[in-house]
Amino acid sequence: PKNMPFAITDAQRQSEGSGASESSAGGDGKAQCRASVEDVGTASAGFQLGHLIFNGEDHPLEVAVTVDCAFAYGTGGNRSDTFAPETIGLKFYVKDSNRSVLRKQMLVAPEGVLGATAYNGRERATFEVTLQPQLAYQFILAGHVEVRAKEQPEPLAAHIEVSQCEITVAAR
Repeated sequence: PKNMPFAITDAQRQSEGSGASESSAGGDGKAQCRASVEDVGTASAGFQLGHLIFNGEDHPLEVAVTVDCAFAYGTGGNRSDTFAPETIGLKFYVKDSNRSVLRKQMLVAPEGVLGATAYNGRERATFEVTLQPQLAYQFILAGHVEVRAKEQPEPLAAHIEVSQCEITVAAR
C-alpha cells in the first residue's frame, strides 16, 4: 500500500468555553490537529491515517512494516513547574479485527514539563509482525492534542502537523 492513498482518514475535534480546535486527515499522507484556549476552556483534536489489509491466505503471513513520517509539533502558553496543561501524542499501531494491538510505536509522547515543547523532523520505524489468516489489520498513524485552562484563565495551544507519511507493508 506504499503507493496507494490512505484508506483510513479520520479527524475528530471538540471544544468548550474559549476553546478552539481543528483537524484534518487526507489520503495523501498529510494530517494536522490543533487545539487552543484563550481563557477558561478546553479543546482537543485528533486524526488517524492508515491502511486496512486483509490476510485472505489460509496460513500466517510474516510482513515487514515501515512507517516513515515527517512531522512537526509544538505547544504554547504558560507552563507551571509542576503541571503541563496540554497533552500531545503521535503514535503508530497495528491492530487486528479482533481488536488486539500487535505493535505500538510512540513517535511523540512528551511527559509533562519534561517533554519537548517543539519539534520538526522525521521519524522512521521498521518492525515485523505476523498476520494471522482470515483477519483484517489496521496500520494506523494517530495524533492527538488537548489543552485545558479550567481554574485560571490562560492562553494555551498545542498542534501536530504531518507533512508526509508512508506506511509500507511487505511480505517477507
